Amino acid sequence: MLEQLSQLFEFLWGGPLFLCVIGIGFYFTVRLKFFQIINLKEIYRNTIGTLAG
Repeated sequence: MLEQLSQLFEFLWGGPLFLCVIGIGFYFTVRLKFFQIINLKEIYRNTIGTLAG
Protein backbone atom coordinates (compact mmCIF):
# COMPACT_ATOMS: atom_id res chain seq x y z
CA MET A 1 0.00 0.00 0.00
CA LEU A 2 2.76 2.43 0.93
CA GLU A 3 4.67 1.61 -2.25
CA GLN A 4 1.58 2.33 -4.37
CA LEU A 5 1.04 5.68 -2.64
CA SER A 6 4.68 6.53 -3.17
CA GLN A 7 4.41 5.79 -6.90
CA LEU A 8 1.21 7.83 -7.15
CA PHE A 9 2.80 10.82 -5.43
CA GLU A 10 5.90 10.62 -7.61
CA PHE A 11 3.68 10.62 -10.69
CA LEU A 12 1.47 13.50 -9.52
CA TRP A 13 4.40 15.70 -8.45
CA GLY A 14 5.98 15.24 -11.86
CA GLY A 15 4.41 16.14 -15.18
CA PRO A 16 0.76 16.59 -14.17
CA LEU A 17 1.53 19.12 -11.46
CA PHE A 18 3.88 21.01 -13.77
CA LEU A 19 1.22 21.22 -16.48
CA CYS A 20 -1.40 22.26 -13.93
CA VAL A 21 0.75 25.09 -12.57
CA ILE A 22 1.62 26.32 -16.07
CA GLY A 23 -2.03 26.08 -17.14
CA ILE A 24 -3.31 27.97 -14.10
CA GLY A 25 -0.64 30.64 -14.59
CA PHE A 26 -1.66 31.07 -18.23
CA TYR A 27 -5.35 31.18 -17.26
CA PHE A 28 -4.83 33.92 -14.68
CA THR A 29 -2.54 35.86 -17.02
CA VAL A 30 -5.27 35.99 -19.65
CA ARG A 31 -8.11 36.43 -17.15
CA LEU A 32 -6.41 39.38 -15.43
CA LYS A 33 -5.52 40.91 -18.81
CA PHE A 34 -1.74 40.45 -18.50
CA PHE A 35 -1.62 42.37 -15.20
CA GLN A 36 1.94 41.33 -14.31
CA ILE A 37 3.25 42.48 -17.69
CA ILE A 38 1.29 45.74 -17.99
CA ASN A 39 2.13 46.84 -14.44
CA LEU A 40 5.76 45.71 -14.44
CA LYS A 41 7.05 49.26 -14.02
CA GLU A 42 4.81 49.86 -11.00
CA ILE A 43 5.73 46.51 -9.46
CA TYR A 44 9.44 47.27 -9.90
CA ARG A 45 9.04 50.73 -8.38
CA ASN A 46 7.23 49.37 -5.31
CA THR A 47 9.68 46.54 -4.61
CA ILE A 48 13.20 46.99 -5.91
CA GLY A 49 12.91 50.76 -6.34
CA THR A 50 12.33 51.26 -2.62
CA LEU A 51 15.45 49.23 -1.79
CA ALA A 52 17.62 51.36 -4.06
CA GLY A 53 16.57 54.53 -2.30
